[in-house]
Amino acid sequence: MVGSIGSEGLVNRVDQAFEVSFDILPKATNLAEFMRLWRKGLEHSGYREITVSDIAKSTIFREFSLYIIQNARDFAKVHNEILEEVRRRRKIRTKAQPFKNLKVEEESVELPFWVLLKGKRERPYLKGNVVEVGGEVLGYWDELLELGIVRPRAVTLSLLGRLYLADLFVHGLGGAGYQEVVDEIIARFFGLKPPLYAVVTLSMGLNILGNKPDIGALKRIELVLRDMEDHPEKYVRDDSPHFDEAKEVFKIIEELKEGERSNRKKLTLRIRELRGELRRYITKDISLMRRRREEMVRDLEEWKVISFREYPFILFRFEEVKDALHLR
Repeated sequence: MVGSIGSEGLVNRVDQAFEVSFDILPKATNLAEFMRLWRKGLEHSGYREITVSDIAKSTIFREFSLYIIQNARDFAKVHNEILEEVRRRRKIRTKAQPFKNLKVEEESVELPFWVLLKGKRERPYLKGNVVEVGGEVLGYWDELLELGIVRPRAVTLSLLGRLYLADLFVHGLGGAGYQEVVDEIIARFFGLKPPLYAVVTLSMGLNILGNKPDIGALKRIELVLRDMEDHPEKYVRDDSPHFDEAKEVFKIIEELKEGERSNRKKLTLRIRELRGELRRYITKDISLMRRRREEMVRDLEEWKVISFREYPFILFRFEEVKDALHLR
């Protein structure tokens, strides 16, 4: 889908977005809150939101995370086994996809959460009954929850959302890829039937270019250009002073097709010589075709920039998004 905002509207939209950002800047205490308030200020929407930091303060999150902590090694074992199966099934070579295995050591096990320390997310490890980061003891899990420094990772946030928070968990394309892993964890670790989830996505382009370039036409030009360089005799006109050379090439090709063997090497060298001369003769035509190809490649690259599906929300009218999703 292409938005109707146009070039002039695009500039106005950016101006409006910055005006709103200046208004809400004093209200935000961190970047995540600023982005949330900024988006809501542009959308003028009335739906309710709950932040991950609020979820992390809830009783539900405390009970959920404690259950995993109490069974940390079992969770890590199931988690890692499922990831290895998914990688084999999808033929994924990198260990970082869909996400990394949890590290399991003789005395410690990595936990599927984040701990916020000095503004950075750190990977916590359970060693005995205490939580460590980088070999430094932070305390008991309950104490970290009280301090408000624990956050779920992608997999635990999905688990929490699907098992505790939502009647229907809705994901975009980016996170949909690892819901297969979440399904298996729900079944094997929690012993439950995985709840259904939905995947919703919408691609909107910026309406500041004309029609999409014809990729097929570009491929045809590339084929013709290659043919002109390899077989220039096919592009010499009948009234050309070099037409006789072109005819000679065709004649030699026919002789070779008919099985001429005695002078094969000599005839092949002659074709190469004639084609070199003919190629120089149609240099202008080749140059013209190259320019057409370059123009089409440039148009295609510009189109790729404009049709990029991950431009920020500030460039689109929320009303158009609602209409596309049939929201009222």
